Formats: sequence, structure tokens, C-alpha cells
Amino acid sequence: MKIRSLAFALTLLSAACGTEVITRTEQPTPDTNSTEPTKTVAGGVSIDRVSIYQGVEVRLVEDGALTEERNAPILTKRPALVRVHAKRLAGARPPKVSAKLHVKSGGEETVLSAGPRSLGVYVDSDLDTTFNFELDAELVTKDLELSVDVIGATKDDAIHFPEGDETIAAEAVDAPPLRVQLVPVKYTAEGEERLPDLSDANVKRYHDALYKLYPVSEVEVSLHAELAFPIPIAPDGDGWSELLNTVMNMRAEEEVDDDVYYIGVFTPAPTLREFCMSGGGGCILGIAPASGYNAELDTNMSLRSALVLGYQTEKSGGTLAQELAHAMGRLHAPCGNPNAIDKKYPYEDARVGTSGWDPLTKELKSGEDHADFMSYCSPVWVSDYTWKAIHQRMNKVTDVMAAKDGTTKSIEVKKPSSIPKLSPEQIAWTRDAL
Repeated sequence: MKIRSLAFALTLLSAACGTEVITRTEQPTPDTNSTEPTKTVAGGVSIDRVSIYQGVEVRLVEDGALTEERNAPILTKRPALVRVHAKRLAGARPPKVSAKLHVKSGGEETVLSAGPRSLGVYVDSDLDTTFNFELDAELVTKDLELSVDVIGATKDDAIHFPEGDETIAAEAVDAPPLRVQLVPVKYTAEGEERLPDLSDANVKRYHDALYKLYPVSEVEVSLHAELAFPIPIAPDGDGWSELLNTVMNMRAEEEVDDDVYYIGVFTPAPTLREFCMSGGGGCILGIAPASGYNAELDTNMSLRSALVLGYQTEKSGGTLAQELAHAMGRLHAPCGNPNAIDKKYPYEDARVGTSGWDPLTKELKSGEDHADFMSYCSPVWVSDYTWKAIHQRMNKVTDVMAAKDGTTKSIEVKKPSSIPKLSPEQIAWTRDAL
């Protein structure tokens, strides 16, 4: 087996507009004569909301109080956006105010500044309604602590949250790396011989799509040797399960690390339009094992497999993200009439629920306007529900690997002869609505 690995370096700068960065070494003994602000309300202004984004919004402070339970994990070594909203109390008319975010990480304190600005109503999808601070990935550590000052509401007083010398513990946790091996399928049916374009540029598009949507700090994408496949594949599903079973058998038979997922990539026609129109206009974009196998996710390595069409469109990254999540046991979010629906999905019409943030483009994603990438609706982003579930699944895979003694496998890998041909009920299909 030949593997070509592609490594991508992400340069993520953290200087938000109007933000000043000052770094100083934290002193072991606090200054008892410090004049730092200690009040949480002053001059008719209070801090009512603090959230951190690495993909999804994680609320740290809501309605002026620390949240008791986080809706999603905060990850180490992944860049973050911190949004702070200060509100005017009833009848107050404060002047423009500024904000400072105190970031304690790795024994040092970094102070980020933003403003001055007028205070208005908080709008979830509008960065202009909050003080915004970007954190480099290196600042997001397990010991990360935050506190906020709002300055200028009165001549003498400033607001500090939390009160006194207290801080907000981010409680960041490590994330396992996401490891994907793309299998270029040489389609040889009906006299054709066609390979997908898996150039470095296209592989990077897949890499970036996964980095944006998955709860990870590192994405590793590699290329497998070519796989020849002679059976015709139709847009309505014929031939798909045969190719998926071939990739599943290969994943079970080959000696690779347990946390590596095989994704077969193929192009059965010159263009996506030609392929879809040959079936009347609609077509399948990808498939993966889904229902009926949850009990075997830890033991059956063949299930860590999926297929996607290799045509590069604005939706191809989302298709890969969805099929990979199916291989992790995730079902569809309920929008667009998919099969294999997750009945526990918490938000109506597969909405993502909270606003999101793209760590590569720095764009905010409206919670009302985006559907979860596990649905058939668009535009897509990731919900806190899916973010948390994938993080838990990836941790489970890592825990199973760590439980091995290093010389023998503690789980029984199913051999190719024991992997049945999948029935339609055991496959999650991604159609062209994504």
C-alpha cells in the first residue's frame, strides 16, 4: 500500500480590528494595593454575555451569570473568538465604552483591548453588537482563564467580570487528531477509465472543510493507492453498495491505525451534471454505513469507511464531512427528507441552534439561517449537538486504542469474509440537496 501524506500549515492571526495585545509574565503574589476594577455594574452598564467560539458558540456568561453547564467542549490548540456584550441598564445613557479581555494562559497574561463603542441590543448574528477578541491557537490551553473589564461608563468606576480577582475557567480539553485516508477509485466500468482529481489543492479543500466543521485541532489527510472498480455505478444508487463494501473490506484487511477513516473518492462521469442527468436530474453524492451497526462501532474496523463523488463543488466539502460523520455513527439531522434520521436532534428543521464561527474565514454563521451539515438542507454549518457528539465519538476511539497493550489487538477486527453486503436500511445516503 502506498500512502502520500499531505500536511497543511494553518497560519491564524489574532489581531481583531482595534485590538491591542500586551503580554506580561504573571506574578506569583497578587498586588494587594491593586486599583483594578472589582465592580460588576457601574454607570448604568453591566456585562450580560460572554461566549467563546471555535466553530460553535459556547456560552460562558448568560444574563450576567456564569453558565452552570457548557453546551459544547472548548478545545486546546484551536483558535477562538471571544464575544462580550455589555448592556445598558434601564434609563441609563452611558457614553461610548471600551473593553479589555484578560487572558491567562501558560503562566502569562495577555490583555486584549477593543472599542470604544456605543452600547446597543445584542444581535446573535452581528459582530458589530459585541466586543470581539480573537485568540491564537497557542493561547487556548488547559489552564486558560478569562476575565473582562468595561471601561468608560463612569469617570471613576469600571466594570470587572467576574467580581474581584475571580476568573472564568475555560476548561479546555485536548482533541484527538482527525485522520482521513482518501482512496482514489479508478472507475473502469463500461469501457471508461476515470480517476478523481486529488491534486494538492483539492485535497486541501477537503482538509479545510473538515477543519471548519469538526471539533479538532489537527486534520491529517493522506492518499491511498488507487483502487480499480469495474462495476457500473448509477446516480440512483445501483453499484454504490458494491463499491462501499469493497472499501470496507480493504479497511478491515489492511494494517492501519484504528483512528484512520477510509473515504473512497470517484467520478463515474466527466462532470457532476452529466452523472446526475443520466438518472433524470437527481443523484446520490455519498454513502456510508449507518443504522444497525452502533454496537459494532468499537470493534468493526470496516465501518470506518465511506464513499463520496469526487467532483469539486461548493458542497463537496460538506458531503465529505457528512459521510465521515456517518462512519462515526452519526445519523441525519431532520431536514430535506433524508433516511436514517437522528430522532434526538434538538433543533427544529435541523437548524444549528446557536451561532457559529469559521476559524479560517473569520465569518460568523447565523444559528437561524444555517442547517446542520448532517441534514439535506443548506447553507450548512455545525450544531453544538453534532460538535459534542463527534468529540465524544473521537475520544471513544482514542480510549479504545489507549487500552491496547501495544503488542496485540484488544478488539476483534472483522475479516472481509464476515462483512455482509449492506442493505439499503444499513446505508446513509447523501443526495444532491446538500
